[in-house]
Amino acid sequence: MFIPGAHHYNHMRRLSILTSVWLLTDLVLFVLAHATAFSLFTLERGAGISYDQYILLTLYITPLWLLVMSALHTFGLMHNQHSLQSFGRIGVAGLIASMLMIILYEYAPDPVHNHAHGIDSLFMLHGLFLSTFTIWAWHIVFQRLESMAFRAGDPTFPTLVVGISHEAREMIHKLNAHQSALAPVAVLDARGSKEKDIDGVPVLGKLNKLKTVLEKEHITHVLICSNLEQSVNILEICRQKDVTCVIPAATFGLPKADETMEMMEGENVTVISPFDRMLQWFTE
Repeated sequence: MFIPGAHHYNHMRRLSILTSVWLLTDLVLFVLAHATAFSLFTLERGAGISYDQYILLTLYITPLWLLVMSALHTFGLMHNQHSLQSFGRIGVAGLIASMLMIILYEYAPDPVHNHAHGIDSLFMLHGLFLSTFTIWAWHIVFQRLESMAFRAGDPTFPTLVVGISHEAREMIHKLNAHQSALAPVAVLDARGSKEKDIDGVPVLGKLNKLKTVLEKEHITHVLICSNLEQSVNILEICRQKDVTCVIPAATFGLPKADETMEMMEGENVTVISPFDRMLQWFTE
């Protein structure tokens, strides 16, 4: 049984602090964005609701908005905050929050509800757009700051790369170039290699050193880029050591961008469809 040491707890403490800061800043920015939208919109026309009522509504809904954001995996460690997918998740969470605010305003008792007026729908759209773009921009900035913090000193998520292949080289280069939270610290290969390092990451030998490297380098993630015949053994050892395994689709020989993760009867499956992605909504 794997027993985490002081090194593990220090890194988890760093993760907990950064995650807490991220969540708290999101809460503050969400409220400020809606407060700013109210001030800007009411300069030209009425919003159908007073400032105090609107801020109170926002404070009520903010924890639920954050819960939806978490359910959509917006804060995922390996999720690219620059992507349109991230923007879409934040937008969906904001839309749900706006709908809940309208429902709460219409059906909640005083002091939130004012029976004389309803909330201007155009005003709610202003709040939705401003909060969505504000949170998305902050997520892009914070992910950069978080990655720098994760890599400062001893990496929070030291990563072992298994396999020396084109995919492995490309992945190591991307992780380092983009300053990913996952920091490659070692490479192992089933056949061994005469290379000393790959993009500055040392090659430490063959897979027979796997357990030693996991313990010595305090590995948290293993990136399997080749040697699928050894994957079962690698996965078993990683489970024993409480290490996360990451397997890129290219390792299975799958075409890039053609695979999707789906649920089939409650089980995760990888789907490679011959249809155009626009048609998958109707065929899957």
